[in-house]
Amino acid sequence: MTIDKAELRRLAEAATPGPWHSPGLGEIHMPSHDSVAQVCFKHDLADDDEVFGTQADADFISAVNPLTIIALLDQLDAKEREIEGLRKDAERFRHLRKHHYRMTTANSDGPSHPYLSFGFDGFAQNPNSHSADGLNSAIDAAIASEQEKGKG
Repeated sequence: MTIDKAELRRLAEAATPGPWHSPGLGEIHMPSHDSVAQVCFKHDLADDDEVFGTQADADFISAVNPLTIIALLDQLDAKEREIEGLRKDAERFRHLRKHHYRMTTANSDGPSHPYLSFGFDGFAQNPNSHSADGLNSAIDAAIASEQEKGKG
């Protein structure tokens, strides 16, 4: 199922803001309003095959009000931005591991211990690369350069 987040936000922003509440009897109330909606419960004139709502339905509808939907969409947008940042960090790591990683051993008057070493020319050549942002920029430039080489 694909959710049209922009349309959902538009609808939530156009609706009566919450909080909404349901005092019972299937009614849904909004701020400074009497009952504005009601879930239909089973009644004496109903056919046996008809489906009716419950108080749980009214409670759910009142909980999922415009303020709640907007807050959820804001949280989702923030998480998507965070995921994009993590994806970019993972791409940088994979690039370093693939192109600039080597296993070496240290041996100074004792047993050798393996350690990871990254030889990265962009880091040494770029005086601004001694910060995290500078290193990220240097790695991004190296990735872009290698992608261009792959296209040609």
